This record gives sequence, C-alpha cells and structure tokens, in this order.
Amino acid sequence: MGARCAVAMASVASVASVASVACGAEETSAYLYSQVYAAKRSDYYLRRGHAFDWDEHECHAFLDAAVEISSSNASVLERAEARGCNFQASASSSSVPTELQIGPVRRWRSARSAAPSSVGQSRDLFATPLGFLHVSELGLRDWQKTLEIFGTAAIAQFQKVQKAERRRSFVDLNNHFFQSQDTNPRSAMAEPHSWRELYSSKEYREWAKVSQQICSSFINKLGIPLAEEEAKNLELVTWAAVYPKSHEPVTHYYHAHQESIVSFVLYVKMPEPVTPLTISDPRGAPPVEDFEWFQDLGDMGVDGDPPFHRPVEFYPEEGDILIFPSFAIHKVPPHLGEDTRVVFPSNCHLPKKPKVLDKTFHGMENPLDGWERIARWQAPYLSRPWAVSRYRHHANLALAAAERLEDPYMKIWEVQNQVLAMLQFGLHDPRAWLQAGNLSAKAAVILDSRGEGEYYLDASLMFARALDLDPSIKQEVDSCLDAMIPRKVKKKQKEAYGSLAKWRKLIKSWRTEPPRAEVTQFLHPEVNGPGRCSRMCPASQMPTFRTLRIRSVFSSRIYILKGRELTVAVKAAEELLEAELGFPVQVEASEELEDAGWIERHTSVNARVVLCASTPVLLADPRGRWPRHWPGSVQDTGEEPKEPKAPFHWHLEVPCDEGQLLLLPAWLPLNATGAAGRYALTATTTTGRPLGCHWPRPSLEAEGGPPHAPNAEL
Repeated sequence: MGARCAVAMASVASVASVASVACGAEETSAYLYSQVYAAKRSDYYLRRGHAFDWDEHECHAFLDAAVEISSSNASVLERAEARGCNFQASASSSSVPTELQIGPVRRWRSARSAAPSSVGQSRDLFATPLGFLHVSELGLRDWQKTLEIFGTAAIAQFQKVQKAERRRSFVDLNNHFFQSQDTNPRSAMAEPHSWRELYSSKEYREWAKVSQQICSSFINKLGIPLAEEEAKNLELVTWAAVYPKSHEPVTHYYHAHQESIVSFVLYVKMPEPVTPLTISDPRGAPPVEDFEWFQDLGDMGVDGDPPFHRPVEFYPEEGDILIFPSFAIHKVPPHLGEDTRVVFPSNCHLPKKPKVLDKTFHGMENPLDGWERIARWQAPYLSRPWAVSRYRHHANLALAAAERLEDPYMKIWEVQNQVLAMLQFGLHDPRAWLQAGNLSAKAAVILDSRGEGEYYLDASLMFARALDLDPSIKQEVDSCLDAMIPRKVKKKQKEAYGSLAKWRKLIKSWRTEPPRAEVTQFLHPEVNGPGRCSRMCPASQMPTFRTLRIRSVFSSRIYILKGRELTVAVKAAEELLEAELGFPVQVEASEELEDAGWIERHTSVNARVVLCASTPVLLADPRGRWPRHWPGSVQDTGEEPKEPKAPFHWHLEVPCDEGQLLLLPAWLPLNATGAAGRYALTATTTTGRPLGCHWPRPSLEAEGGPPHAPNAEL
C-alpha cells in the first residue's frame, strides 16, 4: 500500500542539542542530541512509574530508566525519589548508554575481534539485523551527482507543493507531497510527467535498478529463503521526504511498514546538527500492529518498557544507506538542522502473483510471510500443533477489534500474522486451513471496502487446501460459508460482500474435489520444498553488494558455562556485572524455581541459571512478548504464558548437556522441563536494591562475520 508510507509530520516543542559518542564514529563526535529531549523522555518514564506506585518493582524499573536517561539532571532524581515506592537510585548510570548510537558508515573503525569471555561461551539470540552501505559502493556512474540531483529536485518539488498548499499544516503538507509522487519507479519512468526533473533523469533510472539489488543483497546476506522468481520481481516503493528548516520543528512519529519485507533509506542532505533515525527495541515496545494506538503520545508513543528503553540511533552522513526489517518500529526525531534535510526511503515487497481458478475466477495471491522470514532468520522450525487454537483465538480477537476501528489496517495485518502462525503450526490440519480461510475472507471484506487490496483469492486457496487434506469436511466448509455473510450488511461494505458472494459460490461448487493449486506465497519446507513446488523453491544467491555490513541489535545473550555447581554461575554473574558496570555488585541465588512449563519473571530477579541434564531448553523470542501495560493490545489469548505474537512466534531449542550451566536474563521466556534444576539470581548494589534496568547492558556486535556469531561483549 503506497499511501501507507506517507510521512506523518507533527509539531513538537523546540529541542536543543548536546554531544554524544556514536558507535563506530570519531571519539569527538559532533552528532548532537538534546538535554531537553532527554528530560522529555525522563518525564515520560517518571509519569509511567507513578502509575505503578502499588507495584514496587514496576515503579522502581520505570524510575530507574528515567534517572538513567537524564543522569546529569538533578531534578529528575529528586522527582523520582519523591514519587513514592521507596525509590533510591540503585547505581551510577553514567557508564550505561541511554541509546545505542551508530555513526556514519565511512567513519567506522576497522573491525576488531572481540576478546573471548573468561566466564564461558556466549550466544546472541533473536537479534534484529541492520544493514549499512554507502552510495559510493553501488557502482553508480557519479554518485555525488546523483545526490545533488536528488536533493535539488526534491526541495524544488516540495516548495511547489508548499506554495500551492501554503495554509496546510506540516502534517497535511508532507502527506500531500508524498501523494503527489509516483512511488512505483517503473510507472514513474514510463510516464514521468508528474515529476519530469527527477523521473526522466539517468540518475533516477540507475537508482531504481540498484534499489532492488539493495533489498536482495540484505536478504541474501542473512541467508533468508527467497525464490528466484521473488528475487527477480521484488516490488519497489520509493519516494522523497523533505524536512525543511522551520520555526515549527517537525518529526515523523514511530511507525512500521506493513506488507513490506525490507525497508531502507538513502540519506541525500544531512545538515548539522544531524537528525538521526531511531529504532525502538522490539523486546519492550508494544506489539507491532498496535503502534498507531499511541500516536497521541507523540514521538515517545512506543518507548519500550524497561529494561528495553534504549533505542538505536543512526547518525548518517550524506550518501549513507540504512537497511532494516520492515517490522522495525522507527521514527525521525525533531529536525533542527540549519538547512533542509532530504532522504529517499524505499520499501521492498514480495511480489503478488496473478492466479486463475476454474478458468473464470482469477485474482492476486498476496505474500503471507514477508515479516516472518526476516523475523526468524536464526530460528529453526519447531512444530507446535497445540498452539493453533491460541493463534486462532488471538486472530479472532484482533479481527473483532478491527471491525470497531475507524482505521483498522494495522489490526488486519495482525490478523494475517496470526493466521500465518496457525497454518505453520497446523500444516496438516484441515480445520486449521478452514478457520484460516474464514478469518481471511472476513479480513478481505474489511480491506476491500476501504480500497486496501483484494484478498479473496487467498481465502479461497485456504478453503481449497482444507478440502484437499480432508474431503469429508465439505459440510463444515459449506456451513462456514453459509454463515459468512450477515443478513444486514453495512452500506460501505455492500460492494465488498457482493465480491465475497461470488467467491463463496465458487468454493461451494467444488463438489468432488477442489483445484490443486500450488501455495506460492508460503515458503514452508513441507509445503513448497524440493519436489513439491514448480515456481517457488528457495534459491541460494550471493549478495550483489559484497561491502554490505550487518550489525545485529537488541539481541538476547545467554552464557554456557562449564560446571554443575551453582556457585560457578553466581561468581560468573558477578564478574560480568563488575566488568560492564564498573563497580562491584553482589549476586545471590534467591530461590529454586518450579520444574513446570514456561517461566518468565518480571520481578526484582535479574537472571536465571539452569543446571543442564542432557535435555534441550526452549527459549521464546522476546520480540514477540506481550508488554504488560499497553491498553491497545489484544490480551486474552488463553493459557499462560501467552504464545509469542507472530511474526515472532518461533521457539529456539538450545542444547543443555551434562556438566554445563546456562546463565540467561530473567525476562527471557524459558522452558526447561526435565532439567535438573533452575535458580533465580538477584544482583544488588551497595544500596541493597536490585540492579533493575542496568543488566544486561545493551551492546552492538563487532563488525564482520555473520550477524548470529557470538562475537560481541556483553
């Protein structure tokens, strides 16, 4: 949906700047950010902490974050201690970064190998990969001229729109500027009249060609399955975004890019002070599909729950390119540069495919698993057929929420994600496919009535697969179809239900057997693996741009230690904390945890230890965790703990051999049924209070090597 990529601008209070050191940049970095902005974030966490006066641990966690973010502001500490819940600052936070900062690509220092840990082997799991290039590495004829032409053309076109719409707010102005562009490069170059200065240029044609290669290089370098047909036909959406110098600073609030698989930004003009792009930690942010619920909170609408309150900030130079998964929630903070900021963002979509059923019925088969492929690039498939009912229940609740909303698009995306999880875990269950078809048909009506695309063919293919797996459920399918269209139809949905009625008639006509249609948008090994696919078999391809750098952020680190004694883990935890925080702490094993099911602790406990007994340990992706305090989230999903939300729904199996200990953060969902035992560790400072949000310390992996390699220090 091209229109969904519009730049949503909004006015904010004026912000001044302070210095901070960017990872990989010069030590005396000039990338500036604001004391006022830090105070603004601190106030956000102070207010949230106040809401949990009744829960001492929750209150402390939010107040700790507020003090850490603005550690040089004495009034923040004073206000935090006055909030109640017996709060005292647990430790000096001067050594703990409030953001993970990355500087310009060409200033990165040479890659250095991380020193091996003295306390055991570390593994970084469930990371979010980021990619980095510079435009000079793309083989363009004259990359500097490309930046010059792009910048000049974008500013001139923006000023035309601004002149024609001079009374518009910045929100309206920038959305109007976006809507005036042809975001499909193919059609823009074929009919360049809407912006001839740009779309007719040789530089734009070159950029359109390499843009697709940027996406495929990122995908290929991560080892994500991509069929040859998909790689060849990746769909590109690209546009210009202009942030002018103004007495009224503008920002682009937190958002994500649904329906895309990869997003990237070319930085064309970056005046000082540099405005970064900020990516929220998905482990503590609200569910991806809920970010629009919090737009009224401004550019802090989805700052994550502690200890996941530290975002990534990328401070680019002109010509830098940042690539990231499209599920990543990101924003542009207030632009205060002395000149106009110009960027060219792009999204890559897996291609839709036309398909014909029964000769007369045709439609588009839509991609189902773009976000999921990027989300699970490290995790193997683990079948969980018992989880189907939970994801179906979640999808139904999300669909009910979508029917109540004025703008339900993101909730419909949530429905589609949970349906995908249903089908992956219930691959051979005909009723899972039947229920998926029913949910998808209802979602198709909502989307069609809003002009957001047609999804009737996808629903039809799901019903076809259900009947193919078990023809005896034909009566159940017909009953489902009979109940699908209500007696009273809303006027705005009348035409959409008319389209659904035609597809329903087709499905009911399959009296003997349904058409055997290949599911080309679902790259599951057992569906479209070798010998079972004609078009969509995954193909291994090398990255086009070999200089593409990958950094992994927001990973969840575990340690594998030698020995069976609990004292080994306690001593190792103390060494790690002292090394990373710069002062001694005391770690105690406070309790033995029950040997039953899933464990996830949100108390003063900092870490857990598992005594291995040759039984694999299951870990759930914390990016799919359910934040406890987001009112917009669908919460009732059945049994506890809640299944991780799709697209982060895959569990990881970690070997746990005799003679080993596992040391891991307490917030990482763990299932160690059958292991010899597990203990909770509490780390305290000289004040006697738990460390709260200070451990584990966030880190970026060292440059070089595959992003999943355990090559960074905690």
